[in-house]
Amino acid sequence: MKLVGIFSREDESCYRWLVNRVVSWKNVRDVRSVSITNNNEKFREETSKCQFGILYHSKKRGRINVIDVIDSLYDYELQHLNTIYGKKNVLVVIDDLDNSSDEEKYRILSHQPSIQLLAQDLFLFSVADKAALNTLGYQVADDPQRALDEMRKIIEGDKNWSFPVSITPKTSHPPHSNADTENPRRGDLRSSSGRCRWSTRPCMVLIIAVIVIVVIVLISVLLTT
Repeated sequence: MKLVGIFSREDESCYRWLVNRVVSWKNVRDVRSVSITNNNEKFREETSKCQFGILYHSKKRGRINVIDVIDSLYDYELQHLNTIYGKKNVLVVIDDLDNSSDEEKYRILSHQPSIQLLAQDLFLFSVADKAALNTLGYQVADDPQRALDEMRKIIEGDKNWSFPVSITPKTSHPPHSNADTENPRRGDLRSSSGRCRWSTRPCMVLIIAVIVIVVIVLISVLLTT
């Protein structure tokens, strides 16, 4: 049974909804709410008491500044959670967003790549998502309950999954995602037709050689007549 810590600079009232769900999952002994301050020693002491960490951030603070950006709030904390628990036992939750789509997830990860390096997954929840949790059940494809189910599987140990190499949004492509097909790299040996572009060089050499031989033969014939 795991003691799950939720670590945040927000007041516990902001994520009480998350505590109530996580504590009900199997293999979760209890949930410990840990307020992050500038006292790193106190933070390290609290992390030593838990076996799994959720780093929680709310956009109510005004910005999505978890790590890697100016005035980021959790550079040290996320690195320490990774060191203590390992990547597979760390999740990041960003709450109170206007948009919790895959496109927004990709955008955040592209600007804050350390989340992908240090945590098992990033979960986004919008204000509308939390309002829907008690009413929608499993009726829509982007149901926030599905995100909670993914979190549950990771915490319970039923899902051993980590970030793919790149996050691809559902309805749009990341910048330059088609660059390899639309603009093949100069060093690419294959053209769009699948044939080797350099394979024409021996053919040209052969044609030139044949022409030279024909010219020499013609000159020889003319000289002997």
